[in-house]
Amino acid sequence: MGKNSPPGDSKIPETEKTTDKAGNNKNDTYEPKPEGALVAPTLRTEGHVCFLSVASLVVSVLTLLAIIWYGWTARGQLEQMREATEASTKAADAATEQVAASKQSTQLDQRAWISIAAVRMIPNPPQPGKPITVEVGLKNTGKTPARNVVVAGVVEPGEPGKLPLFTYNERERVSLGVMAPTPSGHYFDVSYALVVTRRISTGEEAPATPEIIEQLESGKTTFYAHGRISYTDIFGKSHWTTYCVLFHRDQAPGSEFVFAATHNDMGDEP
Repeated sequence: MGKNSPPGDSKIPETEKTTDKAGNNKNDTYEPKPEGALVAPTLRTEGHVCFLSVASLVVSVLTLLAIIWYGWTARGQLEQMREATEASTKAADAATEQVAASKQSTQLDQRAWISIAAVRMIPNPPQPGKPITVEVGLKNTGKTPARNVVVAGVVEPGEPGKLPLFTYNERERVSLGVMAPTPSGHYFDVSYALVVTRRISTGEEAPATPEIIEQLESGKTTFYAHGRISYTDIFGKSHWTTYCVLFHRDQAPGSEFVFAATHNDMGDEP
């Protein structure tokens, strides 16, 4: 303390400023730290943030590209799997259809087929005093027997060009049992008779009268022989055949019946 300083009043002397040759204040440029003190690292903040932003953007872009590539690859794989599945399904369906078609073709080739082989009048020509009957011959043109063969047939007089109703009752049904395939060279294998002249009261066959014969020969009247045949093949499927013929007086003996324009067909039972 100086001599002129009041008691109890003391001043800390100002630090003496020193400068270097360039005029810089040495006291502001560097201040030594005590020995053993921790020194915080100095960071360049703006440059560090910019580097992190660029790195994050690059990572995001690469991640997006990876997602797009994976999605495109997965889509392609799914499309290939879908096409392979569709191809397999189509191949399986085609194989199934081929098996079904082959089975159907085999059954069509092997099954029974019953049709009308011949229709003739007995006696021919008609004679007074004798019943007139129509013999219907059937044949099985298939390769296997027909089972449960049932025929229903009638003979109906009528006007030329006026077709019958094609209805049958139980009394007109006849069971023929089993029909084997018709041997080669045989015209027909099984036949059944339909009576043309019957007694109205009993339904039994009756002799032909001169009036009936005159009407048939003059063409004033005719008669239709028609029927329906049902049967089952060896594969368990049911079928039917229908026929309708009419007497034509101008035809030669043995071919005096001609097929009508309808009710001559065959098909499968539902």
